[in-house]
Order: sequence, then structure tokens, then C-alpha cells
Amino acid sequence: MKKRFGAILLLTLTFLGLLSSVPVTVSASQVSHAPRVLLAYDSENRAKGDQAKIDAVQRLLTSLNLEVHTIRIDQYHTGDIKRLHFKAVITMVNWSQAKLTTSHFAHDRAAFTGLKLHIGPSMAKDERQSLGLALRPRYHQQYWLSDHTSSARQLLSFSESLAVTAQTPPTVKTFGTLVPQSQNAQKVPYGVINENSAYLPYLTPNGLSFVVASRLIARFFGHTATYAPLLTITDVTPFTNMDLLHKLATDLENNGIPFAISTTSISVNTDLPAYKRFTSELQWVENHGGVIFLRTPVVYYPKASTQSELTQLMQTQIRRLIARQVFPVGMSTPNYWNQDLVCRPAALSYSNNVILTGNPSETKNADADNTAGVYKRTFYGLKEQSLETVHNGTNLAQTNLSFSSPTAITMTMPDSQKDLTGLVKRVSAAKVSWLDPSAGKFSGTTTVANQRAHYRNGNYYLNGRLTVVPTYNPPKQTKPTPVTPTGALNTFFSVDGVFLFFFMIVSLIVLLAFYIVGRQVYWRMFKKK
Repeated sequence: MKKRFGAILLLTLTFLGLLSSVPVTVSASQVSHAPRVLLAYDSENRAKGDQAKIDAVQRLLTSLNLEVHTIRIDQYHTGDIKRLHFKAVITMVNWSQAKLTTSHFAHDRAAFTGLKLHIGPSMAKDERQSLGLALRPRYHQQYWLSDHTSSARQLLSFSESLAVTAQTPPTVKTFGTLVPQSQNAQKVPYGVINENSAYLPYLTPNGLSFVVASRLIARFFGHTATYAPLLTITDVTPFTNMDLLHKLATDLENNGIPFAISTTSISVNTDLPAYKRFTSELQWVENHGGVIFLRTPVVYYPKASTQSELTQLMQTQIRRLIARQVFPVGMSTPNYWNQDLVCRPAALSYSNNVILTGNPSETKNADADNTAGVYKRTFYGLKEQSLETVHNGTNLAQTNLSFSSPTAITMTMPDSQKDLTGLVKRVSAAKVSWLDPSAGKFSGTTTVANQRAHYRNGNYYLNGRLTVVPTYNPPKQTKPTPVTPTGALNTFFSVDGVFLFFFMIVSLIVLLAFYIVGRQVYWRMFKKK
């Protein structure tokens, strides 16, 4: 019996040893044990486009390496705050008339002792008690938002009613200042943090308002660093004007401006000359101060079965690019892909860098779970156009903005020489210290199957070995010699043209002589003698 027990024990230990020797594959792009944040909103209020505010907060929290769970307040289940171990609860009110402050959510939020942030009007009683500051209503006002950190300001939209914190003790942290247009009205803080509670009277998904609000949210979660923005050229495709892309990369490098390209790709017809020209221009970008982010494709009818097809598509695209020595340093995608149980693992799990851009007006999810994936480095995609009204109607050239989370300032790929010149001029004039991907603080890894492409300090490595990207020079454009159509009639005129010319002249002279003689004969017939 003892021998049998010893044999069983030996086999068990051997089996456990084998299990422990099996390597466990963990996606390098995912950040484990990220703090969880609950984002609860009352309504999307699509009539005013307030779904963009939810999208903005989701992307901002993800760029701060926080795992954000989004839910509508009336869909909250009792006990979820405690059961899911949330670090913070963010309440966003987009439509105060909805009054979706259910007793379950309000009760659990009141008992919650973690971080609490309220965005928008209609702060509940338990939130006001936690904030510990008196709110004062302001009606029919239009404010300037002033930011002393960057010496920038921006005129805000007219508001019918706004609750502000008129008096704040020195222990309260304030962010931005609302300066009324009326000289008699009092200046008030834009956002405030009081211990474990914070308040933003409103939030817009772009412009100076978002820059200041993102600083408050970052500080609220203990992030004090500032980040240089990454200049990102979007909407590049295999059908882009390659001559313009070539010149754009050249001009940006000549002006000392590092940049990134967000481009889609293809998985079929990659043996055609057009694809070779496309990838050759991406090689030119890699060799002239730029890096490549692979943009996710457009999926028209997503469903649960889309995952395997999308996985194969993304992997094929990455492999074909690597075969042409184009090494993506990250992925680029609309935010709703990161909120989808099908699209997230199929398209965003290959790299440790992700750029999250704003959602289009219509989103088509395969299986939305409203739980954002977290990556080693996530950039918040901020359109350069949204900063044009910063500092009293001027642009980035007049202000030096700082960003509290990794940010990609996006500009659309120009489609004409005039637009290209304007883009380079605006970027060159901007008082911004752009993120240089070739510097030591930035690195990028993209892994698919048995291929691992890595970027560090301006160098590319494939499976650990240094790889030199080929230098591409496009063929010089020469004007073709005009070709004249030829045929039997053309040959006839080219050979006998001179003869025909003189023949026609002689014929006209003879006809003119006949006319003169005939006219005289005609008149003599009727002339009276």
C-alpha cells in the first residue's frame, strides 16, 4: 500500500513539474492589475452629441493606465462597486432632466470611501457632502477659461446655468479659472479637488477645457508627469498620393519635427507595384524621422464570428508589412474598438502602443462589453483643429500647452501641395516640444506569430537582430514626349503636303480667272449697243 501511494505521489509531482515547465503566454501589450474605475452616466444625450464626452473620458482614463468600466446609471446592479473593487467612481450627468439617480447606485456611492468625481450639473446630496464645498448657481453667463499653467485662454460656449465653487479654502486644489465677461462678476475655479472628491461643472472633449480637465483627472489619480505630444498624420492609405507623402516626410524632417503616420494597409494584391510603392514610401518615413502606427480596418457588419476573420486579417497585414521591412510601432483605432469583446483582442493585442481616436458618429460593435483594455502606452488622440481657438482665436503658435497624459495631436494627411505647405507651416510655428520617438523614453514592440519587431532609440530589430531599413528614392518624374497619332491620311499629308498646298493655290488662281472672264462675257450679252 505504501509503495502504491509512493508511486502515485511520484507521478503527481512529476506531472506538476511538467506543468510548471510549460511557458505561459501573456500578451505584452496588456497591463495587468490596472486600477479599476467605474464611469456611470445618466444619458448619452445624442441630440447634443454628449456621447463624445463619454468617449473622451474613457480614452483619457485608458491613457492614464486605468481600467475603466462604463455603465448607464439605470443599469447598475446593487453591490457592484464593492464586488468589483473599484478605486474610483465617476458620475457624469449629460442630461439632468433624465434624473436617473437610482437608489441602488446612490446608496452604494454614498457608502463608497474611494475617489469620487462628479462631471456636469445636478450633483446629488451625497456627492455634495463628500465634496464639502458649497456650490453657487450662475445663470446666463459666458466665460473665458484661463489656464495659468500655459498662459492660455479660450472663450467658452454660452451657458444658461452653471454651478460653481465660489469660495474654496487654501487646502482645496483648483484647476483653471472661469473669467466672466461681465466686469462685476466674480472669477471662480473651473475644477476643484478636495481630498477624495473632485468636481468639474462641465467637460468638452477637445480644446483648452479638455486639457485643463485632463490635468485635474490625472492629478486626482496621482499622476503628476507632463507629456510631450506625438504629432500624428492620419488618414494615410495605400491610395494616398505617394508623392505628397514623400514630400511631407521630407519637409517635416528638414524642419526638425519628429512625427508618426497612422495608416491602413491591405492583405491581398500585395505583389502589385502599387503596394510596393506604398511600402517603399513607408520605408522612407521610417528613415526620415517618422514611425508607423497600423490603423484598424473598417468593418461594416461586425458580429461574434468576425473575431477569427479579423484576427487573420490583422496578422496577415502585419506579416506582409514586416516582409517589406515596414515595422509598425503600435496600433491606431477608434475608441469603440477598445470597448468591444471581439475587436479588442483581434486587433489591438499585437503591440504595446495604441492611439485611441474619437469615435465616428455611428459605431458598429460586434460585442460591446464597455470594459476598456489597458496597454503599456495609450495615446489620447486630440485633433489639432480643436486647439485653434485656444488663446483668443489663435492657434498653437501662440501658446505652450502641456499635457497630463500621453497625447497624439492628429492632423489629416493633406491631399494637395497647398494643404501640405500649410500643415508644415502650422507645425513649425507651434510652440510645442514634440515627442521624439527615436529618444530613449519611447519604444515599440509588435508581435505576430513567430515574428517580433521592436523599435528603440531610432533602430529597428526583428527577432532581436538589428535590421537596416532600405533607403528608397522614387524615380524622377520626366515629361513624356508627346505622341502624334499616325495613320494613312496623316502619312499622305506629311508626304504630299507641299504639293497639295501649291495645287490648291494654282486651282484658286485659275478659278478666279474663269470668274473674271465669265463675268465680262455675261455683261456683254446684255449690254446695249
